[in-house]
Amino acid sequence: MQPKFLLGDIDGSNQVDLNDAILVLKIMGNIEIFYNLNMNADVNGDGQIGKAEVIYILMETGRFDK
Repeated sequence: MQPKFLLGDIDGSNQVDLNDAILVLKIMGNIEIFYNLNMNADVNGDGQIGKAEVIYILMETGRFDK
């Protein structure tokens, strides 16, 4: 059985939250981060963490039906 990963869970905390969005923005801004990134959180399957991931994370954190 393979482990289950949450799309957008960049920090591996088992939840998609604003901390994940901040990490993606830091990555995009070339700001050094001190986290092990969860590359399985890649939303669009391009092997990179970027705009698609931050948009997905913000949409997920703004949902009211959770």
